[in-house]
Amino acid sequence: MMQWDTLVRAVRQELPVCRVAVVDGPVPLLGTRLVAGSFGATDGPAWTALPADVAGLPREALADGRPRLTQAGGLRIFAEPILPPPRLIVAGAGHVALALAPAAQAAGFRVTVIDDRAEFARPERFPGCTVICDDMAACIERLRPDATTFIVLAGRSHDKDKEALRAAVQLPSAYLGMMGSRRKVATLQRELLETGEATVWAMEKLRAPIGLDLGAETPAEIAVAIVAELIAVRRGGSGAPLAGAMRRAPEGGVPAGTLEGQQVWLALADAVERGEPCALATILSVRGSTPRSAGACMLIQKNGATVGSVGGGKWESEVRRLASETERPILIESQYLDESDMICGGTAEVFIEPVTRRHT
Repeated sequence: MMQWDTLVRAVRQELPVCRVAVVDGPVPLLGTRLVAGSFGATDGPAWTALPADVAGLPREALADGRPRLTQAGGLRIFAEPILPPPRLIVAGAGHVALALAPAAQAAGFRVTVIDDRAEFARPERFPGCTVICDDMAACIERLRPDATTFIVLAGRSHDKDKEALRAAVQLPSAYLGMMGSRRKVATLQRELLETGEATVWAMEKLRAPIGLDLGAETPAEIAVAIVAELIAVRRGGSGAPLAGAMRRAPEGGVPAGTLEGQQVWLALADAVERGEPCALATILSVRGSTPRSAGACMLIQKNGATVGSVGGGKWESEVRRLASETERPILIESQYLDESDMICGGTAEVFIEPVTRRHT
């Protein structure tokens, strides 16, 4: 149980962690063998029995946020990064922020809205968001953004926007965008450069005008354009139309988790802490068209309820059935195609692992 205890602590504290599991090989080695995090702690049963050349898997998976399936020493090993969802800081609680916050939440961002006006910075205006009434520049600094944080500056005045921009450009972020006309943004940039409060290099990361070119005019349309750009940066997409263009693999992107994934891991943490049996189903690899990609997971709880998804339909029902019956980790493969659904047609490997039951 020690490896699950480490995972629970990391999930509760929103720390990056990587689960390493043997998914194919001798039965005694099957299952999660190690939980390793950027905080340096590692544990797990019989990790020393695994090939030495897989030692770098957790670090590699955490670096780019992508799962890895590899073969070494006659074993197939899956490294799954478990990362908190990306954070979005919106500086300014005006009419665009009202449309932007729920749209960003729907796209999987944890949203914090800040404004120094008490009548605007009210939690009831932004359900599900963290809302802070304070000086925006000071609050941005206090929130300590990092390389996975997205920042949108949507203030109301020249001076307030200038102070928020001064604070934001000096801090790390995955994305920094600012609302306003080209003239306004150019003026703010020039003033900060002339006073030495910002460098040319720091200003290069600013995206303004903000968002993708959708011809947006209304606050709702502007919010969609901004969220579209956030997703493109988050996933490494180009923002180009998919129709009529050759599809390419995403490049770059920001290593971060998803809100659905976070719900799965929090539910697992609850089950582990209560000592309740549950099982974790994880997609290891896919071929062809599938509704979910590698790394998608689903928790099957004691009462049969599930959190997350591995694709839906009859296929997911079969995964739930197997998870409720097995006493030890199993690896299965199935096709997302049946006579009634005719869905997708691709295939996926799914690893089902009891979490709190004993298996030998």
